[in-house]
Formats: sequence, structure tokens, C-alpha cells
Amino acid sequence: MNKTFSLFVLCFTVGICTAQVQPDSKSFSNSNQNQTKEVTPTLTPPSSRTPTGPNGFGPIKIGMSREAIVQLTEKDGVYLSSPMTTFIYRHGGQVEGVDQFDAKITTPLSSQPFSVILAFKGDELISLNISFERVSSVYDRTKAQIAEKFGPGKENNNRKDEQCIYRNGANFKVTSGSIISTWVDEVSVDSRIETRMSDWISNMCPSSLRSISVGEVGVKSISIRKIQNSKEAEKVKSLF
Repeated sequence: MNKTFSLFVLCFTVGICTAQVQPDSKSFSNSNQNQTKEVTPTLTPPSSRTPTGPNGFGPIKIGMSREAIVQLTEKDGVYLSSPMTTFIYRHGGQVEGVDQFDAKITTPLSSQPFSVILAFKGDELISLNISFERVSSVYDRTKAQIAEKFGPGKENNNRKDEQCIYRNGANFKVTSGSIISTWVDEVSVDSRIETRMSDWISNMCPSSLRSISVGEVGVKSISIRKIQNSKEAEKVKSLF
């Protein structure tokens, strides 16, 4: 006997499709029931979390091991161009269980290598700090690339002007302070990665117009570090 079936497929917006098979009248008289087949839906995984700040500098990522960083080469774009040497703490501040190292880092942004301080807890990179010295072009390009991907960040400008006034009526102003832009990426309930770009300058008024000007000093730098969220913060989050 020739059996003819009509297939109705019902698809719901939740992604579940039900295929319902109905026999023709002859078949119905024999089976007297509908045959229904459920198709298990393929669930689409939730979209991945969108980062709100960098998690490293080029291929050097927070969480990498010392060996992995040392093995980076010119082909990777960013790499260490000198061996790591133990960082010397000149003003205290050493943290128990954290090892810091000095090195030189080379980037595609400049042929000039810059000083970098890398901190490890165990064998895991937890922070890096690169000094661009006074090279504005590299600092500005780095900041522009971060802002293009993650937005302008939170800016804190604490620069202040000081007026230098002299008895002969001469006067001019000098500026001191820093402009800091910060990006924070909450990577988990337990930790976040904070990126800070700092442009710091210092000026002083000379004691007299005949004195040699002290001149402006300063440094431009970027720091990227992993920070453990406080237990109190975790308690507050758990309430919601």
C-alpha cells in the first residue's frame, strides 16, 4: 500500500522545532494515531564577554609565564630585547611573594627600546610597567590604539599652573602634575585588570631671572596590572 505523508514543521522563536508527521486517511484508519518526532535544538552559546580594557601589551599578556615571555621574538612584534634582571627596590615597597624584573622592551611603534618592569606571582605575570620616557609620539599612538578599541577611559587631570612673578614685572607660568587615563576590565568576580596611562611633568619657578631654569622633567608611562577584588566587594556583589 502506498503511504503518503504530509510533514508540518513548527518552529518557535526559542529555537525549538517540532516535526509532526500525519498519515493520509488510509494510514490513519490503520494506525489511528499521529506520529510526532521532536528535534533536539542546537543551543547557541551566549556571546562572550566584551572586554573593557587591555589584558596585556601586544603578545605579552597578564597571566603569562616568564618562559613564554622570554621566548617572544621580533616576529611577535613586541618582545624583550634584553635579559630580565632582578629589580632593585630603592624605596621599599617590596611585596611578599612577588618577584619583579627589569628589562628592555621593543615594539613596532619605535626602533628605540624602552624600560619595562615585569612582576610575577609564582610564575604568572601580574603586572607590567613601560616607561616611554619623554617620547610623546609612542605614548600618544599607544593611547590612541587603546582608546580606539576600548573608548577614552576615565581621565583624571591634576595638573596645576604656577605663576612665576619677579620684581621687575616679568612673569610667566609653569605647569606641574599628571594626566592619567584608566581602563578597568572586570575579568571575574575575583579580579580585574587595570590599565593606566600616565603623563607626568614637573616644573619649578627659578629663584630669579638670572638663575638657570630648572627646566621641565617628566615621564610618560603605561602600567597594566591584575588586581584582586576585595572580599568586601565580593560580599556586596553576592547580594545581587
